[in-house]
Amino acid sequence: MNETKRPLVLVAVMLAMFMAAVEATIVATAMPRIVSDLGGFALFSWVFSAYLLMQVVTIPLYGKLADLYGRKLIFSIGIILFLIGSILCGFAWTMEILILSRFIQGIGAGAVQPIATTIVGDMYTKEERAKIQGYLSSIWGISAILGPVLGAFFVEYVHWSWVFWVNIPFGIFSVLIVCFIFKRKS
Repeated sequence: MNETKRPLVLVAVMLAMFMAAVEATIVATAMPRIVSDLGGFALFSWVFSAYLLMQVVTIPLYGKLADLYGRKLIFSIGIILFLIGSILCGFAWTMEILILSRFIQGIGAGAVQPIATTIVGDMYTKEERAKIQGYLSSIWGISAILGPVLGAFFVEYVHWSWVFWVNIPFGIFSVLIVCFIFKRKS
């Protein structure tokens, strides 16, 4: 891969990781408004659990699939599933539909973490990886802080559905960059 394109691919991978990581926290501040609009207070904990459960369950599966079918393909499928789930979450009209959509979103999110790390391993030498892994790890801390703030902002000034729709441009950017620029070293 061209050395000058590595930072762009790294940004795309980091954005994808941020999307998946922030979804665990961004919904927290939006939940009172979501429950107010959709009802289903007894089910609201499933909005969190569905996402995290599917993400954790699918991580090992995606790692193996990426080894068999390639990083670009599985990473792209994961982000596309995540984006489909995000769109469906934003259009949810009942709490049950929101929970089902969060399952889909979580299935996609399971691909992001392991494959992002693998893509970075493909692009950078062993000597460079420690610094880059530090960048990737910082995504989790940043998302833990920004998630609730962004959720509150969207609920207050726009609509709770934007908690999910904000992912769309970042996901599309990530998929396009990884598909068209990332080249695995032989």
